[in-house]
Amino acid sequence: MATNGGGSNVEGISAGTNIEGAPPLAVTDHVSEDHISEDNLSNDGVPEDKGSISMPADDKPSVDNPLKLLDPPALEQQVKEFVDNARDLDDHLEILKRGAQLAQGNPDVLKPLSEKQKVYISDINLGVEGENRYGFLKQSKYLQGSILSTCLAGIVQGWTQSAINGSSVGMRADFGLKATGNTADLWTFGALTAIPFLVGGLLAPLIADPLQEHRLGRRGAIAVACVISIMATIGQSFSKTPAQLGGCRALTGLTLAAKASTAPLLIAETSPKHLRGQLLATWQLSDAFGIFLGFAANLAILGYNDSNKISWRIQTAAVLIPTVALLVVVYLMPESPRYLMKKKKYPKALESFKYLRPSPVSDLLAARDLIYAHFQLEAECQSMIDERERKHPSTVQPNVPVAGSDPEKQKATDWVPLYYIKKTSFLKRFPQTFGDDRSRRALVCASTVMFAQQLTGINTIG
Repeated sequence: MATNGGGSNVEGISAGTNIEGAPPLAVTDHVSEDHISEDNLSNDGVPEDKGSISMPADDKPSVDNPLKLLDPPALEQQVKEFVDNARDLDDHLEILKRGAQLAQGNPDVLKPLSEKQKVYISDINLGVEGENRYGFLKQSKYLQGSILSTCLAGIVQGWTQSAINGSSVGMRADFGLKATGNTADLWTFGALTAIPFLVGGLLAPLIADPLQEHRLGRRGAIAVACVISIMATIGQSFSKTPAQLGGCRALTGLTLAAKASTAPLLIAETSPKHLRGQLLATWQLSDAFGIFLGFAANLAILGYNDSNKISWRIQTAAVLIPTVALLVVVYLMPESPRYLMKKKKYPKALESFKYLRPSPVSDLLAARDLIYAHFQLEAECQSMIDERERKHPSTVQPNVPVAGSDPEKQKATDWVPLYYIKKTSFLKRFPQTFGDDRSRRALVCASTVMFAQQLTGINTIG
């Protein structure tokens, strides 16, 4: 995906207005007087903790847990090297060390915490991590907002499908397209109905990927998709010819696919691990709920105005309701911290983690998530390098220092993580999806699920 000190390229790693900065709201919810920060990390006068943090049974380090088996000095040294290389994180070194200990499962990290903070992290009476007991309603308002934005994106998706379905009769009557006997009219009608999904499926990845990975991030890509979708929806509502309607629906298809590829990624990169699977399922639920809302709106509009030449335009314009709401919500949310890490914006990534993890120990949890994400992404990229070296030894070149340069100075200047996004592109990562064993298996599983969903016929009924 990027270069390791200017060396081997690894293409592709998946997880990640004021698009990349801190959100315009202040975090006040779920934060108590016991809130831990870099300023109160002293061990003086704190009673020793009697509990422990449970460790996984597997004793081998892996991509899923790259910090296993590191002794405390080695762990501390790796964190220090990361901070030195990343720069701009020197003021957070101590909290990052403690975050690394928490990610590893070291019970010593509990010693300077208050009893309330200890209970939140690890409840020895229940035998589970305390954090895992907190569901959606007790999460940060920013995490809840990110989930809401994903739900709204799914609602827009389903509502648009229903609007296209419901407006088909009125659109055909308005443009004088005959239902039988005229082959050209049938092809025109079919093209107008299918073009959003054909264009979205074929072309959107080429547009959405540069926006969300290289230019604007997750929030920015969703916001741009909303703006274009609003303009395209207005264009559909006032189109005078089938060509104008087709062009506007093609733009709508691009925005639908862009939101569908970005919104679930946003929630996957921001949600805590114990809720991630449940929250990702909200996308499909929201899509189905949007279909319901769209048909309900179609029925209400027909009851208010039964003129086919007018009602189909109102049905189309009704999609603006969830689209405008999504644009407002996504503006208020923090950016995906994993995206910021891929851009080497580590202080902003740490700040984003803090917004998404408000609790009595938000700083510590944010440090844990940043460190864990960094080493996990590094491990995954390294596994790809190793696999590619095994299959094609000549493709991975060793690092070659610039002649006459100071190696230490060059390292501090040129260091990039293996997952640095600027060294890759969609066209480079696409073939890796098939060449990398891990990515290929994930692709097969996801494609099988999507094919099965289509074969049930539920979308055809919708």
